[in-house]
Amino acid sequence: MVGSSWERLVIENVLAELPAWRGRFYRTAKGAELDLVLERGQKRIAIECKMSNAPKVTQGFWNALKDLEISEAWVIAPMKESYPIGKGVTVAPLSEFLQRCS
Repeated sequence: MVGSSWERLVIENVLAELPAWRGRFYRTAKGAELDLVLERGQKRIAIECKMSNAPKVTQGFWNALKDLEISEAWVIAPMKESYPIGKGVTVAPLSEFLQRCS
């Protein structure tokens, strides 16, 4: 229950703070999933929401990035500092994401 509340909080804040971006959910029948895909023109940013101090993403996350050819992705978690977990993928607090993407 806490995880879904965190996901809603992140998505609502992102959409409110970045009104120039169009947001949507992405899921395939094979399980590739992203909580939020932001689009503006030809640019896409993927967001995964994790209520964890040490968030982990699934293979479905990586598959979705590949499916959509996304080169910038964020895992938003309740933490103090950001760090990379892969090429173009950063784990970060919501406030840092909003600062860097607005």
